[in-house]
Amino acid sequence: MTTHSLEFIAFGLVARVIASDAELLLEAADGLPPGWRAHGDGPVSVTFGITEDGKVTVNNGTVAATGSRDGGLFVLSGTIRHHLAEHAPDRVFIHAGVVAVGGAGIVIPGRSMTGKSTLVHALVRAGATYLSDEYAVVDPNGMIHPFPKPISLRLDPTTSRLLPDASVPPEQIGTAPVPARLIIATKFERDATWRPDLLTAGEAALALIDNTVPARSRPGDSIAAATRLSGQALSLSGPRGDASVTAAAILELAAGNGADVTSKEAADRPAGEA
Repeated sequence: MTTHSLEFIAFGLVARVIASDAELLLEAADGLPPGWRAHGDGPVSVTFGITEDGKVTVNNGTVAATGSRDGGLFVLSGTIRHHLAEHAPDRVFIHAGVVAVGGAGIVIPGRSMTGKSTLVHALVRAGATYLSDEYAVVDPNGMIHPFPKPISLRLDPTTSRLLPDASVPPEQIGTAPVPARLIIATKFERDATWRPDLLTAGEAALALIDNTVPARSRPGDSIAAATRLSGQALSLSGPRGDASVTAAAILELAAGNGADVTSKEAADRPAGEA
């Protein structure tokens, strides 16, 4: 059977995608990780495959048989991003949303279904610069690099259909790495009020490590990345309710109106209260 292939590099990982037809390969390329670029002939570390009927493979081993072209493309894109997060050299990928304000990052660690994409979207709508709703990509110096995939506010978590207002204006997409200023460990709880506890640097590092993709395969790098981020940032933890209300409080804190938070009692104050 004739196949069509594309070799690419993203965050130092060199890979190949093979598709059963040229049009399918072009569609697969649309789902490659942010910042990818074509790579010339040479050794690759992994080969991903997709067929017209939605079968997805990694190094010829089947990882999903979705039964549909669209389903296969959706799974392929996520599979590639997860493999990159696990194996990218010299980078540590942490499950987190990231936005920036004034050139400094706000990191929201958490896995899928915790509400981090919704909060990231609210922060962007309130004026923050978008870096990612999926991964904080940390380099050895503790800088967080943009990973601006489309924000995943899905009508149905099992599909790739996004809500129509989830797009980010190009001028609000970050292009440069940023240091961490705030770490917000939170998840959505209906009727909750955002009244966070202050975390120590050690507690914040543990929250980050719990969401670090290569924590088991590269524990030393993972601990170092989490420690660098937590050492730079003010860290808060607690459940949140409405995303827009929480986003406003976080942006007020990032702007300096709550930068004197140094105790649990202070952290418990409503945003803006003297």
